Amino acid sequence: MSKKAGFLSVTLMAGLVAGNLGAVPMNVSAKGNDSNEIIVEPSSNKKDTPITNALKQATDGTVIYLKSGEYHEQLVIDKSNVTIKGLSENGQKPYINGEGLFSSKNDVVIKVKGSNVVIDNIEIKNFKSNGPSTSNVPIGIKVYDGVSRIKISNCDIHDTGVGYTKKSDDYNGHGILVTGYDEEHHTSTGVKGVVINNCHLYNLTLGNSEAMVLNGNVEDFYIYDNLVEKCDNIGIDFIGYENEKDIKENVKDKKLRAEYIENDSARDGFVYNNVVSGISSGSNCTYHGESCAGGIYVDGGHNIEIHDNYVEKSDIGIELASEHENHTTDKISVTNNILYKNNALAGISIGGSFDDKPTGYATNCIVSHNTVYSEDGTAFNIQRANDKTNVVTNNVFYAKSNANLYENEKTYTGNKIENNLVNKNEGPASSKNSKDIVDTSMKVSVDSSAKTASVSSKSYKSEFGGVITWNTVPSLIDANVSVPAFDEPATEPVADQPVDEEPSEPVVNDPVVDDPSTNDPVADDPITDNPDVNEPVTDEPVADVPSDEEPSWDIHTDSSFYTLDESDDTCKISFKKKKSENWEHVNIDFGDVDLSKYSTVKITVVPSRKSMNLGITNQDEDNPIFYRNHWKKEGKFTSAKKQTISVALTEENKNGLYLYFDATSNDTYKKSQTAEITDIWFE
Repeated sequence: MSKKAGFLSVTLMAGLVAGNLGAVPMNVSAKGNDSNEIIVEPSSNKKDTPITNALKQATDGTVIYLKSGEYHEQLVIDKSNVTIKGLSENGQKPYINGEGLFSSKNDVVIKVKGSNVVIDNIEIKNFKSNGPSTSNVPIGIKVYDGVSRIKISNCDIHDTGVGYTKKSDDYNGHGILVTGYDEEHHTSTGVKGVVINNCHLYNLTLGNSEAMVLNGNVEDFYIYDNLVEKCDNIGIDFIGYENEKDIKENVKDKKLRAEYIENDSARDGFVYNNVVSGISSGSNCTYHGESCAGGIYVDGGHNIEIHDNYVEKSDIGIELASEHENHTTDKISVTNNILYKNNALAGISIGGSFDDKPTGYATNCIVSHNTVYSEDGTAFNIQRANDKTNVVTNNVFYAKSNANLYENEKTYTGNKIENNLVNKNEGPASSKNSKDIVDTSMKVSVDSSAKTASVSSKSYKSEFGGVITWNTVPSLIDANVSVPAFDEPATEPVADQPVDEEPSEPVVNDPVVDDPSTNDPVADDPITDNPDVNEPVTDEPVADVPSDEEPSWDIHTDSSFYTLDESDDTCKISFKKKKSENWEHVNIDFGDVDLSKYSTVKITVVPSRKSMNLGITNQDEDNPIFYRNHWKKEGKFTSAKKQTISVALTEENKNGLYLYFDATSNDTYKKSQTAEITDIWFE
């Protein structure tokens, strides 16, 4: 299986023609008469709307650059294939000051109503309502139903939300809201393909609502590398069935009504490498002093992986529940997270909600390899979760003297809870039924700065607890999930120096499709001159020049232990169990990768079963360097579904890698195993 350059990529050149922009408003300059780039600078007059003026001029593929400074306007992005990119200067992002902007007709700072939209490196602050309301909800960024491929990156949203003026239950506010239901027209087309990363949300007053939330018919999302802190309600939330009441009352067509309800759930997503801190409803007047806000909360969501996150000092660390009767939170995987001092209620909670009214359930949830440290409340809370498909295993649960190890309603004891390393003899139902490993002398310490946990126990093994791996790549939950092909933003330009290249952002006309093989990284964006000049830039567009080729790669083996089948444009590797360890390997040759251009190689693999071992080293059997060790926990696949492995490129491995698949005599699986490599690319 060999591959040369240009692997399923889309090249975006600065020469994309947008047509004549015509007269350009004040504070807006077009780069060239036919360019797809617009540079915007702030105005001292708060009544000016330079960004809105630029959006009116925007055409397909336009990139709008915001120069650093203060803006005072609300935006409606109702065109597709548009990027708004803030340019930092001396560490200061361009910011929208929302003070005085909120009104009953304008309760959102940035409305996203077009597809293929990127919002990058913008700050929003001081946008607040002025009292309780059931209909006017202050929101920093809102993504509306019916769009696809949306990316929100490097944005700061703070000191925004509801303005508490009196005691009332009618307060709601959001930092970022993605909604897959149109409440005005009672329709649900859905939102597909969402990336929210590297955003900082803090000091938000939220009433009954959430800092960052995906609500209803939203699918294929990636929420990673965000910091959410100091908010008075839920940090990151994934909601299902909250729109059911409105759908039942207002959608008359029976078939359509059933379809809307079935799809009314955030689903098929990944939540990883986020830090959540100081999330509590204790001071929120709508909660009347009750502290019950989750750092990361799945309320009726489906098919979501939550891994490698750090949550501390919140009411609940991670919660899997359903607030809606007869609906479940289903197929949620919570792995390799660290939950520290989430003392008000629980480190992890699973089941229904705390409401007196009937609520839903949790099913098919996997909670494994997490480390929970609780000083008060409970380490693991069970409520309305009573299903053997819920598996809680290989966690470290540490409860100090004031905290419970487990807390559960006695009727909900049907979950599979076993092989957790705990420091108290408290089983989920009773100590007599405990299947955990108890070490009352165990010590757990958490470094909140480094976001690491260490365990001292005579029973400790590497298979217990979580060790966060930052900058991880998620595995695909399902082969049919579509990955939004967004590049990461490039480094910000240095002040007072020429800018060689602006960040790469996706501008793709085609809709998101269900075949993941078509969703490869998008090539670099337009090359621009320095956007910080005072006069419009008049350089001619760059001609359409082919993008730099990616390194070549080739898969082969010299060992009879493996059989390679490359008949379907993938490489299926087959092997049988062996009597003892050996160094039989599959080769992936790269040639000679230019390390100044590429830092990582990524390999997408589908193992035939979970727990299969995979080792990865450089191509030197005499001096192997392990990037993935098949003799240790991190070398085992945790799922039999498609997943992407990332290896940092160095001088030692720039020519290629060795892959070692293990099925030893200790392996009880007697039939031949397979591992299918479907994709390799370089970043």
